[in-house]
Amino acid sequence: MLKSWIENSELLALINSISEGEAEQYRRKLITYVNRYQEEHSFDILEDVFTYMQLKLEEDDLDFTTLPQQISDAIQVGYYEYCLSLNEISAAYKIISKPTPLTRLDIKSFINHILEAFSCNYPKEEFLDRELNYLTELLSEF
Repeated sequence: MLKSWIENSELLALINSISEGEAEQYRRKLITYVNRYQEEHSFDILEDVFTYMQLKLEEDDLDFTTLPQQISDAIQVGYYEYCLSLNEISAAYKIISKPTPLTRLDIKSFINHILEAFSCNYPKEEFLDRELNYLTELLSEF
């Protein structure tokens, strides 16, 4: 079971204030966030996924009803590799590339997966407050 890194935070309150109909509007920001992690902690297996997501952002095309097989395969392989942070980032990419509209639960799960990946690389004191603040600011910009 995934730990809740956002429990009792300002970020959780912000996410809970988002209506289900508004959750999809955050996909672009979430893609930017997961790509930021991939850029800083690069996984070779996810390089094509990173590039694909960057192109989707640049083309302003956030429709994921058809995901190229190569991208889907890379996410799946990363999800099952023997590296927890890779598994978590792959799970985040899987959520963000789903063809149906995002929900508040998707946003929470996505963020928890990425924060779990951070926890594989840093002590909690070195990343949690920084990332919670960054995400709160990022998601407040609407």
